[in-house]
Amino acid sequence: MAVGLVAGGNVAGSFVARLPRLAQELGPVAAESYRVASRTSNTLNAGTAVRGIAELAGCNLVLICCPVKRLGHVVAALAAQPWKRRIVLACGSGQSTDLQPLAASGAVTGSMHPVQGFGDRMFVAEGAPGAIRQARRLARQFDGRVEEIDSRRTDLFAAGWAIASAHTLALVDAAVESLHAAGLGKATAGQFTEVWTQLALRAYGRAGKRSWKAWTTAVRGASSPLPAIQDADPSLAHFFRVMDDLARERFRARARAKGRAARA
Repeated sequence: MAVGLVAGGNVAGSFVARLPRLAQELGPVAAESYRVASRTSNTLNAGTAVRGIAELAGCNLVLICCPVKRLGHVVAALAAQPWKRRIVLACGSGQSTDLQPLAASGAVTGSMHPVQGFGDRMFVAEGAPGAIRQARRLARQFDGRVEEIDSRRTDLFAAGWAIASAHTLALVDAAVESLHAAGLGKATAGQFTEVWTQLALRAYGRAGKRSWKAWTTAVRGASSPLPAIQDADPSLAHFFRVMDDLARERFRARARAKGRAARA
């Protein structure tokens, strides 16, 4: 298959640059200027720099690897070319909805992203079936796997990532500060938090939502620590109260929904 690349930004840091068969498969490399295209081709030690998007016309598969803020400009330039039955895959930024002008002209569009923490062994992809097949073919070069997500619900994937990473860091910080205020050193508080977080994840893996009730009973016993926390650190008490309320509402709402479904 003839493969072309539209490059921009730090392509050398992308999974595309690490594709084991890149040197054998990559043909034309286009960019905002011939200088950038040439530099990218030299950095990758693959492909041939070309002077314009039109020179990608012979490619069955075109990979777009550029910052998301540049994606609209790239798509607009590509949309001036015929795309019927050709595959365009956004790699590492954007999604198939960003490629809609190309899909409207007949392109088979999708996106492929490495999942943080898995190296080059796990990717998520979305888009048309032909684009998903190409994403799987590329992942196999790493002996990797592609998990397909719904193109209409990519925002939910982003939400899950945020909750599991950035939002979890807020929980970790609050836990470490609380343990430190109780007299533990910061390093020890961090170790305790790491182990307890892993135990909570394992419990959830075994029992799902049922683990929440058993876990909170084991941790808190019969009384609430909130008054003591309020005396020691009002801001931490506020965080604890909000998170406790959110957790209760989260799991109780799911339990109510499950009960209604069982009665229906």
